[in-house]
Amino acid sequence: MKMNFIFKRLIFLILLFALCSPYLFASRASSVVLTNGTIHSFERCPVKSSKQLRCNTYLQTTAYTCGPAAAMTIMNYYNKLKGSQLNRQMELTIAKEMGADENGVSTSTLSSWLGSHGFSISSGDYVSTDTIIEYIDKGRPVIVGFDSHWMVAIGYTKSSNGDSSHDQIMFSDSCCNRRIIGRDTLDSTWQDAHMLHSHCGGNGNYIVATPG
Repeated sequence: MKMNFIFKRLIFLILLFALCSPYLFASRASSVVLTNGTIHSFERCPVKSSKQLRCNTYLQTTAYTCGPAAAMTIMNYYNKLKGSQLNRQMELTIAKEMGADENGVSTSTLSSWLGSHGFSISSGDYVSTDTIIEYIDKGRPVIVGFDSHWMVAIGYTKSSNGDSSHDQIMFSDSCCNRRIIGRDTLDSTWQDAHMLHSHCGGNGNYIVATPG
């Protein structure tokens, strides 16, 4: 009698397991589908491309010599100045030759000085982020005026999914070594460049100096 009871209980448990097992496997299958979906989504995330030129940033020692500092960074990049020449004495010498004062130096003055020291110059009152990226792809850093300050654009991070709002430009900044600014900030500032000119690096002013 006792054996029959145990046998019946065993049969009951086997049947119960058989009935529940589809739900158990369905649950596990759902987990697998969810995991695969997560991996798939991750793999489709946009992969960013980037480029950075090897520039040694010279840090200005006065409040008005961002222009001479930018010129020194460019000259060092093209091996026109040695690393040992990136110093305050050279900075002040160049500043004097440019006629830099408390207002800094203008686009024409900075361009003229570089031109007289063996560089071919392309310059203008407005540069787009796309143009900066094109120059960097050619291995040419770009001196750029932003917020009344001269900096050197040396690299970028660009989204490969076509969403250019994620693009960023890296600058060699004589005030703080490195500075990264998003495309939206740059372009929105430079859209009004014609209204925001200043003596020292008017917004959007640019200079591309290459050994000539």
